[in-house]
Amino acid sequence: ARPTPPAGSLDRPALRPLNTPGDDANTEIGTPTKLVGNTPIGDISEKLQAKRNLNQHMGSISQLAPPTPLTGRKYLKSKEPGVTPVSTATQTVQRLQSLLSGRQAAPSPWLLQTISRVCESDPKIEERVRRLGEKFCAQYTQMTSNHPGTHIDFAQKRLQLAESLFYKLLENILKDEIKKPNFDCNTLLQHEMFHQTLFACCLEIVIYSYNSQQRTFPWVLTALGIEPYHFYKIIEVTVRAEDQLSRDMVKHMNLIEEQILEALAWRGDSPLWEAISASDQPIPSCEDVSLPGTLMEDNSTLTPLNNPAIRRIVLPGLSQSPGPSASERFHSPVTAAIAKKKLFIENTGGVCTVRPGQSLLHAKLKPPVVLGASEDAESKKMSNVIINPAALKEKQNKPNRPRRTGSLGLFFRKFYHVASVRMQELCNHLELRETELRRKIWTCFEHSIRDHTDLMLDRHLDQILMCAVYVMCKIEGLDKPFTEVMKCYRLQPQSASHVYRSVLLGSRDQAANNYTGKLTQETEDRCDIIKFYNSVYVLKMQNFVRKFAGGNAQNGSLTLSPLPVTRSVPMSPRRRVSDMHSVFIRPLTSSEPNAFPPSPTRPLSYCFSRSPAKDLKAINSMMREIDPQAMRRVGKRLLNDDNAEEDGLSPPKQPKFVASKIQDLVVDRLIAKSQDS
Repeated sequence: ARPTPPAGSLDRPALRPLNTPGDDANTEIGTPTKLVGNTPIGDISEKLQAKRNLNQHMGSISQLAPPTPLTGRKYLKSKEPGVTPVSTATQTVQRLQSLLSGRQAAPSPWLLQTISRVCESDPKIEERVRRLGEKFCAQYTQMTSNHPGTHIDFAQKRLQLAESLFYKLLENILKDEIKKPNFDCNTLLQHEMFHQTLFACCLEIVIYSYNSQQRTFPWVLTALGIEPYHFYKIIEVTVRAEDQLSRDMVKHMNLIEEQILEALAWRGDSPLWEAISASDQPIPSCEDVSLPGTLMEDNSTLTPLNNPAIRRIVLPGLSQSPGPSASERFHSPVTAAIAKKKLFIENTGGVCTVRPGQSLLHAKLKPPVVLGASEDAESKKMSNVIINPAALKEKQNKPNRPRRTGSLGLFFRKFYHVASVRMQELCNHLELRETELRRKIWTCFEHSIRDHTDLMLDRHLDQILMCAVYVMCKIEGLDKPFTEVMKCYRLQPQSASHVYRSVLLGSRDQAANNYTGKLTQETEDRCDIIKFYNSVYVLKMQNFVRKFAGGNAQNGSLTLSPLPVTRSVPMSPRRRVSDMHSVFIRPLTSSEPNAFPPSPTRPLSYCFSRSPAKDLKAINSMMREIDPQAMRRVGKRLLNDDNAEEDGLSPPKQPKFVASKIQDLVVDRLIAKSQDS
């Protein structure tokens, strides 16, 4: 048996390396292969080829319905009844034509009048579009090694749709920009990169609608010569400007944004490295670029300011604005930092609807439901909550803006957001529940980005995240093999085998400047992620990681970075209580008082504050009968109602994060009651 390494040791796992980024990069690590003794080699080759063809066929089928990324789920429309992946794929062109119904491939009179009014000189938009269209048609009809080329009529048809969409989006964007207090439409319309990225985004929408398998993203960027680092800036602007985009289209644009943030922007020839070098400041931390209220407070003490309702009461100056203008996204530094309403961000607690420019004090907040909390329990929990007026005043005096702004600050804000959501998801699957451990993992990851930025050069965000999770588990003495980390990573929607099968190990011809050095394909040496961890990651991070050993992080010798607030919105209102039991909870709407999921048998149901206690006992009895040996494990998950103590049942001990949430809700209720009185 393999001995468990002591806490604090940097155990280096061993695995056969894979030095080629070919087809084998898409096979799972540790997948067994059987070879029958009398099987001819020709039969084996035929079976392998048949398996490859099947995988390609299944891959093409899966592309009909794009996976739902971890971020951006709040802005997805609900699924339409009767819509299937096949019908969606066959109707995308009709949806696009319906979206552009009545539009021409030319600017509207309102757009021409607005441009002449706000621009000091003619931006020559139609000429820009004509040049981009010619470049697109030339690339679209060009013959390549994997595509015979397309007739010019097909290219012109797609170009016409893209031009119509371009002028429609440009008009919507200008209407939104004019409403903002410090808009600068003249600078925006004169910016060449803005027009290029917007036109490329329209082409990508059209190409995706036609389901062109040979011209998937980032083909359009290569065809027009646009860098992914610039293209990500227009994605949020586009989705916000056009609310009639289909659900799958929004998911597709979100996936593109994640692809850029996770890898494409970190390529050796990316302008990101030039922007980092040109900046007179170090790489920003997550705290530097985060908006107010998006970071957890010090987890050692409970603060009521974690509750958004209390924060609105004690900090009346905090308001929600529409976000950075389109011109600010393409310029750095930003003249005025704005607390932006992010496109791809999640939400928890109450559901707050805020219009652009509306104060949070006038927003309607639907309070969440507290399960099994009575008035007496609220009073007891309230006794442990102390509102410090000095802390509230200090919080109120803090500037309502990030420390670092500009296009580079916006990039790292989005980058840290994607990284934090994926890290929390990975920790959930690995059952790493302790907040302190997650803070250590996040601190380790943030240190690798800020002090060893070259680790991301031509690599992938998920590679660095998996290494950070594994190394902190080893420091803490947790038995989490790297294979288990990779197994949990594969549960994420964006996961891909090549991420851990083909990792850049290094270059035989390294440039002197890590930020501007370019690695060519001929000089690359690639391997699996475990060899990268042993040969590169540990050597760079070992001095920092060893600071966590021996309780150094607890005795004050090491400051942990604050965790970003993870706001997860499930795709379905139903939430599964446990993976071991088919027990679900969902909010009870007034329109569907008796709606339950279809079942071959009558499902057991319980409505809080409506159903009798015997219905809840029946559900708990069912869970006990399914696995009598797991009573201790199930006991912590049994549901309770307010009258549980009357029946002689003591409520189970709540986890720390649940108790913290309940305390925040208690404070919220008591403040509301005091105002009513």
